[in-house]
Amino acid sequence: MRYGDGLIPIISDSRTKLEFYSRTGDAWEAMYCDCLEAKASIEFEQYIMHNDEIGRRFLTLFAAKAKEGVAVHLLLDQIGSRSLIYSPLISQLRECGGTITFYNPIPWIHFLMPSTWFPRNHTKTMLIDSSIAYIGSVCLADYMRNWRDLYARVTGDLVDSIVQDFAYIWARTAGVMNIPSRPAASNSAFHYVVAKARMTPSPVYKELLSEIGKAEKSIYLATPYFMPPLRLRHALLKAIKRGVTVKVMVTEKSDVPFADLVSCSYFPRFIRAGISILSYNKSVFHAKYTVIDDSWGTMGSTNIDYLSLLSNREANILIRDPATIAVLKKGFIGDMAHCVILSPDVWKNTPFLSKIIGYLGRAIKRMI
Repeated sequence: MRYGDGLIPIISDSRTKLEFYSRTGDAWEAMYCDCLEAKASIEFEQYIMHNDEIGRRFLTLFAAKAKEGVAVHLLLDQIGSRSLIYSPLISQLRECGGTITFYNPIPWIHFLMPSTWFPRNHTKTMLIDSSIAYIGSVCLADYMRNWRDLYARVTGDLVDSIVQDFAYIWARTAGVMNIPSRPAASNSAFHYVVAKARMTPSPVYKELLSEIGKAEKSIYLATPYFMPPLRLRHALLKAIKRGVTVKVMVTEKSDVPFADLVSCSYFPRFIRAGISILSYNKSVFHAKYTVIDDSWGTMGSTNIDYLSLLSNREANILIRDPATIAVLKKGFIGDMAHCVILSPDVWKNTPFLSKIIGYLGRAIKRMI
């Protein structure tokens, strides 16, 4: 299957193997097939899992596997997966022996206090039999089936780090506060990093700022939502002044129109400075990854916005493997064929009311 049809070739450094999926529906099928073969455990963190055909398909499978004796543990975000809270399939899964917890539940008394709704669990990581992992930005909702996204099937040494993090989050969920830390199992090519809730800044953000600061040739940044914090804005503008080529790929239309307007309000300054803003229009673009100087990259659940970089629980892979970085860059360049390069007039031609909404929306950018 060619790149662009949904499957990207397997990348291996002999200790860790990654197989990338660029279409949401293809990632679902791979996940489902691996879950069918699970013998010991299925562990899953997910921001959005809907009470629709795909959500019910996975929940039915999870219940069946739990009934077989497989340990099934789900940690769903209460806001992103709110349609499942009262689903009978949740009760069925528990009756079959599975456990399911909703992250950071919001008491009714806090519904009128938006600042208490955060942080959220924005990760989308699955672990099967402690030997196969999936990590990236793929959610479980029917309307996302044909989105351009990015999900990695991981085997080998890197899975050890994911196993350790699942042990950590399940212990915290059970109320264990003093959890001994263990060094992450990683190598120079791949490193699994998790931003704990309210960890400021996240390890991904720290690494991103560091690599942008050292960039000499190019920065390719892909994100559906582009609301960069101040330090990141300054880092990108400084890179342009050093002569670095900076390209930012965003989606023409996301599933959050309000966020699109706020993102668009940032574009004029960057475009005038020489940063290329590429608007992907073939489908919704939901992938989140970065490639810098053909020598460093990252992919995972982290958006380029305040919530992901400064507040939420997020999970990414940091990459220094040249072959993997080459595949990510090839994907970025290939996607450029489905993009429009935005001109400085993009904001000038935006309807006046949309401009007002975009600018005013910056006041709550930490909650979008």
